[in-house]
Amino acid sequence: MSKQFVKESELSYQKSAHSWIPTTVRWHTSGLRVVQCKVQQPIYTLAIYVPTLPENDTGEPHTLEHLVFCGSKRFAHRGYLDALALCNFSQGTNAWTYEDVTCYTLTTASEEALANVMAAYLDHVLSPQLRDEQFVTEVYHYDSKGREHGVVFSEVLGSESEEAEVGERRMLQLLFGEDAAYAKSFGGLTRSVAQLTNAEVAEYHKRFYDACNITMVVTGPVGARFEQALEDIPPEILHSSGHDSRRMIPINVPEGPVSARVLFAADSHVGSVQFGWRGPMGSDVETVTALEILLEYLTEEASSPLSMRFVECKRPVASSVVGYVKQSIPTTMFIGFDGVPYGDGGDSEGESGDEDESDDESEDEGKSEDEEEEESEPEEEDESKSDESGDDITRLLDEGYFAELLKIELERIYATKFDGDAQALRRAVEQYGQRLAKRMESHADDTLQTTIGIDIVASHFATGKFAVGTRARIFDVVAELAQRPIEYWLELLKTWLMDARTCHVCTVPDATMSARLDAERQQIEEANAATVVDAAAHDQRIALAVEANRVDLPATVRAGIPEPDAGGTSALPHTQLCAEAHGPLAAVQVLRSDTQFVNVRLHVPMAAMPEALRPFLALFQGLLFNTDVQLPVGAVHEGAKLTEPLHVSYAAMDQQLAELTTSRGSSVGMGVEPFVSSWTDEVFVVSLHTTPEKYADAVRCIVQAIVFGSFVTERISTVAQNLLADIAQIKRDGRDVLTACVARLSAQDQVGRPRWITNHVSLFDQERVLRQVMRDAASVAVYLDEIRRVLVHAPGMFLSLGMSDTDDAQQLTNTFVHEWQTCMDAYSQYVPISEQPNDPFAIPRESRLPQLSEPLR
Repeated sequence: MSKQFVKESELSYQKSAHSWIPTTVRWHTSGLRVVQCKVQQPIYTLAIYVPTLPENDTGEPHTLEHLVFCGSKRFAHRGYLDALALCNFSQGTNAWTYEDVTCYTLTTASEEALANVMAAYLDHVLSPQLRDEQFVTEVYHYDSKGREHGVVFSEVLGSESEEAEVGERRMLQLLFGEDAAYAKSFGGLTRSVAQLTNAEVAEYHKRFYDACNITMVVTGPVGARFEQALEDIPPEILHSSGHDSRRMIPINVPEGPVSARVLFAADSHVGSVQFGWRGPMGSDVETVTALEILLEYLTEEASSPLSMRFVECKRPVASSVVGYVKQSIPTTMFIGFDGVPYGDGGDSEGESGDEDESDDESEDEGKSEDEEEEESEPEEEDESKSDESGDDITRLLDEGYFAELLKIELERIYATKFDGDAQALRRAVEQYGQRLAKRMESHADDTLQTTIGIDIVASHFATGKFAVGTRARIFDVVAELAQRPIEYWLELLKTWLMDARTCHVCTVPDATMSARLDAERQQIEEANAATVVDAAAHDQRIALAVEANRVDLPATVRAGIPEPDAGGTSALPHTQLCAEAHGPLAAVQVLRSDTQFVNVRLHVPMAAMPEALRPFLALFQGLLFNTDVQLPVGAVHEGAKLTEPLHVSYAAMDQQLAELTTSRGSSVGMGVEPFVSSWTDEVFVVSLHTTPEKYADAVRCIVQAIVFGSFVTERISTVAQNLLADIAQIKRDGRDVLTACVARLSAQDQVGRPRWITNHVSLFDQERVLRQVMRDAASVAVYLDEIRRVLVHAPGMFLSLGMSDTDDAQQLTNTFVHEWQTCMDAYSQYVPISEQPNDPFAIPRESRLPQLSEPLR
């Protein structure tokens, strides 16, 4: 008997520079392909990729992502698929949609469990029921009073006026042209979703969801059992009707505007600016990887050029900057600035802009925008007057203004050949390679899924011929880039960023937009209600649809759900033990596994932390690896003990940490976010991830940052302002605010009182604290120095070490203790900035805008 699936090809993906992941591609006569990656890990992942393109703003790809889970031709009961997954060592099924692909995912803990779910999952994707009553509840309907409902509609309603959504949609229109598929809303816009019909969704499914268009990617220690499960899939599930959706996406550069200023609904004083460029085709892996490295060099660290110039400066004009490459066709590159100040205390909220902004309203006492710009724009020869009044910040979100600032800075970087550092990009390549190796080690399944998914989409919409593996030898590509001369990187910067067509979008908060949207919503509801002839019959039809789409699995169906043998699950091979603790350490936990890194976590008890200091812990956390360091006599620097004090700038310290670690951080409790409560909140945690050969230097650098951090006024003010901007953005996300509210209302200590962290480190108190810091940053240093003193003298420190079987746990422990004690011996010579008679880094009166003519420190 012939097999359903025929082996088409074999290849191997690099897990590191010296290890490989064997991969097999199988092909079914329907055209469906299976990519099987044999990753040695205890979990299995399955992803079903459906290349999809939006053809309008109705959100058909997003709509199908929901309707697929409502039942299929052979498994009709809604909820069966999730029940099947939950009974097979999974947390359930999930899905996501991007501009050019929809993906259905599953993670489970055994090969048998994966086999049990696979056929039913494919049937739901390929043959969903798509009944009218499912469309009513999952997509869209309105009740007899005209109020609109539906899961998809509600999701779109909650996001379409948000900052990120508004800015990204306009950016893609500028990059690709307003008629391009990438410029359409794959998630949908409310007015278009309201016009969508179930018949149109069924037609879209027919054209894109044919078996010949679909690829399934499986990762994990898969073997014969999985291969047999493939053969056991009923052939009728994999039937193809021949609807091939392959097409070539046009890659012509559009004509038209390259900039826009758009509004989003928020009562806030910060917006954002995003820059975008079209990049090379994804098949040019070397150039795409080089551009990823270049953008990370420009933005990734606090010491990166764009971070220093715009974020980590004395007067920051953004709270963060990020640069990345997006795998579209062709690729697109972005540099985004968030937390950009807008207005002067709220007077400019709701101000209208160009054609992208709605209405011609102005909240500025009747003045036109041109008049406001004339009044606020400083004269070149008398810049200091505007600087002191703060008028310069009102221009940051004017169309074209920030673009000129970025242009000047990129020109400066090019002219100075990366600030005169010939090895800057070689180090950036090395750091990129180490972060990639860490991702492949910690999340090989996710990394492979992403990598292979890129090739699947490109095969469908760029080349027309199926092929995976373009990034199979990515570590070799990185090694080759490490040998490139500085001229290669300068040409890359000039060709793809400086001389290329640059698009930019300013997203501006509008405090009046919510009211306008509410009024529009009211008008729509009234119009909907006017179409209802018989209210009772209308509501009855909706009630019947809700009932028909309810999860209700009969007992006979539940009894027939296959369950795997629990003995078939596997655990990550590891060994747990304790090393001898001494010095400041009360205990040392060691976890050995197959790793090429050393993972360090220092847990410092905070029971002795005075209540008055706790409100400043979030600021302390933000400053810990982001402020200057004052090394006293006796501290070790470059292998020798200092005979006189040495000042190390925050940028130099950040660059050193970036070279020595793949990641580092600190948190109150076991969380990673600055304003999130944690149940282990009586512990301050410092973590780092590094390689064995860099361990000693990394530990020394981290400990020196903890013990000798210099909380100068400039850095306190900068970090506090950026944290305030972060809070403003967090408060725009309803889910984040709801989580904070639930934590505040439900978190109690052992005697029923609210836990301190919900009062002092949460959103509710930190905005007040940080605004107080901004008013008097100089006086805060004494609190930060006292927090540090309490932490470094805290009894009962606990060290966790993750390492390979070949690393010496006791030696690593001894190294940590030695570096800690060396710093503490020198601590007696350390004079905190708060105890010095004059702050040598007090904030001067100067322009908020960055001084672009000056070299970076």
